[in-house]
Amino acid sequence: MVSALTQRSEIVKRSRQAKLYQRLMRFLLWLAILALALAELSWFIHREAFLFQRVEIVGATPGLSARVQTVIRDELSGDYLGLVPRSGIWFYPKSFLIKSLTANLPEISEIKINPVAGRVLLISIKERSAQYLWCRQDGATCYTLDETGLAFALAPHFSGHPFFQFSGELPDNPIGSRPLPPDIFSQVIALQSGINKVLASSVLPLRIYLLPLEQPLEWHFLLHNPDLAEDSRYNVTLLVDNRQALNNLLTNLYSALSAPVFIQEYQDKIKVGGSLDYLDLRFPDKVFYKFK
Repeated sequence: MVSALTQRSEIVKRSRQAKLYQRLMRFLLWLAILALALAELSWFIHREAFLFQRVEIVGATPGLSARVQTVIRDELSGDYLGLVPRSGIWFYPKSFLIKSLTANLPEISEIKINPVAGRVLLISIKERSAQYLWCRQDGATCYTLDETGLAFALAPHFSGHPFFQFSGELPDNPIGSRPLPPDIFSQVIALQSGINKVLASSVLPLRIYLLPLEQPLEWHFLLHNPDLAEDSRYNVTLLVDNRQALNNLLTNLYSALSAPVFIQEYQDKIKVGGSLDYLDLRFPDKVFYKFK
């Protein structure tokens, strides 16, 4: 015969199993209710009334606008976890879109994204403008630089030298990189601008147009006559020690070029077909020069 203790144990076991079964059924019921609610919510927020109808882009060229549209279309396609539409007016990934556009389109310097009336996603673009060039030594390949020295696009071929350019080795993919660190780049541009102002006030019809990136402590700028830009015979080398103060360099150069002795010598050389060969600013308070 089955003992009373065994019978009691069986009753307790069956009671526990029944409670576990009831808990499982309640859990499955709530899970089904939750899944149904999520499905209903997903269906509701997928309605066209809650999705962006179109994307409008302002401030960009047609070519860039087309590429922006492609990036936006790719990033807004699909759903979060298969439930929430990425193109929903409440759920679109604004910060991610800005990061994606910046990473994929280095021509863009500023991006603003805002929803506007009519279920329109408005994207305001500010393009980088070409201010300088970064070229291979032979000049066959150049990339445009913005005002900060960031390379952002392959440059077309130009006649003459419309932009100040840096010449040196190019990385495999220069876009997004720089020929010089920002602080040194700013130093070069300040010096280039200051020297051009001094040259403009002198008898020399010259402007800086190129800096070879070869010497770490010296800059060997190349100057040219804009009217004779295609003839390298008239190029002039300007030697600078970049450890000197900018004001001292410019003051020394102005003093040398405005000296009556230099002006008379330059005019005499020009009359007989001569030309300036180099200007040397590497020595404190002195400027050396040579005519060809």
